[in-house]
Amino acid sequence: MRTILLLLSLSLAHPVVALAHPITSTASAAYRRVERERAMQQVTDLELEAGRSTVIDFSQTNSRIVFVNLADPSRAVWTSNVPMASGQATTLFITPIEPLRFSGAMTNAVTNLMVQTLDDTGVKSLYTFNLHHVQAAREVGVLIVPQSPVAPANMIDEFTLGSMDAGAIERGLRIAIARGYTAFDDPVVEQTRQAIASLQRGQIPRQVPVSVLRSLQALGRYQ
Repeated sequence: MRTILLLLSLSLAHPVVALAHPITSTASAAYRRVERERAMQQVTDLELEAGRSTVIDFSQTNSRIVFVNLADPSRAVWTSNVPMASGQATTLFITPIEPLRFSGAMTNAVTNLMVQTLDDTGVKSLYTFNLHHVQAAREVGVLIVPQSPVAPANMIDEFTLGSMDAGAIERGLRIAIARGYTAFDDPVVEQTRQAIASLQRGQIPRQVPVSVLRSLQALGRYQ
């Protein structure tokens, strides 16, 4: 959710430079962190590269995997870090395979994987992933992580309220979505809209960090 801040800051400070050569290996790729709430609300895309496994890890959410459903098993297989029967599995490894034929089964170029987890409080959560077969995956896998708390020191107070321009922030948000800095259905977009509405009413917005609003405001004013 907070990635919009980093993307906006980088876009304002540095121009985007195209790579001279395409990435051909995941050897140096990092794990993508996806906040748990977002992963439950949206479908998460995973890339599968031949000869490599892609990881889905839930260990940082104190959750255990209790059920896995791979809709089309003809092109990929999965395994867990410990046997599922133990009730302690926290990580899945998805590996592409040569296409198989199953009598009566239907296939799809982009199949989905459903994973149900159980946390320490007994709450079950359901996650859905789209599996894309690619020549070169851009990352090793995804880490499902808890939602990052908003630091109180990074919120707007009475002293910064007067410097906030709701119109510029709204324009900046539209530009950020149009340029792909953040997805239109990212939860932070709705939170930012709520913050804009608060500003328009003369109220102090508590929904997002002030740094996000300032980045959007600069984008709306100078782009």
